[in-house]
Amino acid sequence: MSINESTAFQPRPDLKKNFSYKRNIYFHVVHPLLAEFQYKVLTTKTEGGNLEAVSRPDLPVVPESLTPKVKAGASKYLSFFEVFKNLKRDITTGDTGSSSAFAFPPYNAIDIVTYMGGSIPLALGAYLGGFKNVWALTGDFAFISAGHLGLIEAVQRNIPLKIVIFYNRRASATGGQLINKNILFRILAGYEKFIIQISNPEDLFEIDNVLNEAASSDEMKIIIVNYPE
Repeated sequence: MSINESTAFQPRPDLKKNFSYKRNIYFHVVHPLLAEFQYKVLTTKTEGGNLEAVSRPDLPVVPESLTPKVKAGASKYLSFFEVFKNLKRDITTGDTGSSSAFAFPPYNAIDIVTYMGGSIPLALGAYLGGFKNVWALTGDFAFISAGHLGLIEAVQRNIPLKIVIFYNRRASATGGQLINKNILFRILAGYEKFIIQISNPEDLFEIDNVLNEAASSDEMKIIIVNYPE
């Protein structure tokens, strides 16, 4: 087709799909503890096999049945999730980091995890798909790497997304590399009016107050959970 020629876009209403969401972390949460099962699912689908024949493992219990490495990273988040698990939400998205372990029982606090930095874009999609009480949870490293790009879309579309950033100043899931203290707040400089801080991540009362303040707002809120250095 010549670059000077014009064409018309023809809508295809027949391509629309009707579906309903049902929580299923075996298929919606990418996590090392589910890796063996999910790999079997992938190879079975690739080979045209019967997915029903792939046996599901027992879900791990947090924190008791986590591996020492995963438990070490997740333990700092226990107080936050003790409160967060009781907060009314439609869908909660997460990142592939230590906090994603809280998708498992008894917390069941995260519904969808795909890649590092993906929680905010996933939450935007869930909101635009019809779920209005949507939360995105991310670590500071994942947010800095890619997650912050979703904030532009949230502002552009005026989506009142609720975002939690676990600010522990290091890349806990990839070896503990330190993060420059100024980077996070440089990225967030244009979003100051949306930010709420949790200064003591062990204070259940403060966590509860901040979460409820964010939940009751009709604007986007970015909650920064400050962990000691």
